[in-house]
Amino acid sequence: MFQENNDVSPVFEKYKVIISIFIVVITNHVGSVILGEIFRIWIGNGIRISGVISLLFGFLAPILLLLILLPIFGWVLLGFWFLLLAKVAWDYKQQCHHFLGQLLVRALHAFDRLMNHTSAPQELPI
Repeated sequence: MFQENNDVSPVFEKYKVIISIFIVVITNHVGSVILGEIFRIWIGNGIRISGVISLLFGFLAPILLLLILLPIFGWVLLGFWFLLLAKVAWDYKQQCHHFLGQLLVRALHAFDRLMNHTSAPQELPI
C-alpha cells in the first residue's frame, strides 16, 4: 500500500559517523563563540581559552570533511590536530584550573546565600 523510500546516498551511509561528528563539531564551535562572549560580559575581560576552543573546533571541521574526500591526508591532519590539542591543553592547564576554581567559588557563595536566606527564621512583628 505505502512504500518507504530508502534511496539514501551510499556516501552518506558510509560516512554517517563522520558527518554526525562534523555537525557536533560545528555546533560546539558556535557554542564556544557564544560562551566566550557571555564570559566576556559576565567576568569582564573574558577568558582566552574560549577563543582557543573555538579555533580548535573550527580547525577540526574541515579536517573531518577531508577524511571523506582525501582519507589519508585527513588522517594525517587529524593526527596533527590531536598534537595541537595536547599542546593547548598543556599550555592552558593553569588558566583552566583558575577559571574552574573561580566558577566553583561563585557557585558555593550563591548556594550559601540561598541557604542562609531561606533557612533563617523570620521573626513576626508583635
